[in-house]
Amino acid sequence: YGELGETEKALEAYRKALKIDGQYKDAFFNIGRIYHLKKDFVQATACSIIRIERHRAPLTVNREPGT
Repeated sequence: YGELGETEKALEAYRKALKIDGQYKDAFFNIGRIYHLKKDFVQATACSIIRIERHRAPLTVNREPGT
């Protein structure tokens, strides 16, 4: 839908996808892109933050053997 200029239908489809799988990170990314195209930078930023917070890899500490 987004490529066809039907951003509202695209947003609806991504929201439905998130209801099915709340961890679907591509949905957050694409919703953010749509908001960015619509110049709604507050919503675009919010989507980016949610995506980062939900999908960041846990930090690991690499230690040398014997330390």
